[in-house]
Amino acid sequence: MTRVEAAGPPTHDPLAGVAESFAQAGMDFADVPVIEVEFTRAGGKSAAERILADHPEVTAILAMNDDMAIGILSVLRSRGVDVPGRISVTGFDDVAVAGDLAPSLTTIRLPMVTMGEHALELALKEPAARAR
Repeated sequence: MTRVEAAGPPTHDPLAGVAESFAQAGMDFADVPVIEVEFTRAGGKSAAERILADHPEVTAILAMNDDMAIGILSVLRSRGVDVPGRISVTGFDDVAVAGDLAPSLTTIRLPMVTMGEHALELALKEPAARAR
């Protein structure tokens, strides 16, 4: 399994971070198909079916969480799609089961404890004039 540590402040919109990374790499995020589905394994399955039907040239899929990525892997496996040879799949969250999959899931570990502590600190602060 490949793990990537996410660093820096959390973003309200995960796609904004992805778009920023594309821009830093000199790539246009507007050219990337975005499939909006529920953040569940079933949502991942639905997204994979749509991607295979509507965007057969896709070589990599970034799921917004590992449950979705597992659903995507399930569909790709059932369709005989070589992962990671033909399509690479990455998720977020680093769930424990990610290492038990075959092929294993590339996942991004988010600092959930730190993020929770930060959220609690913000919630306990006195109200501010602007949103935090």
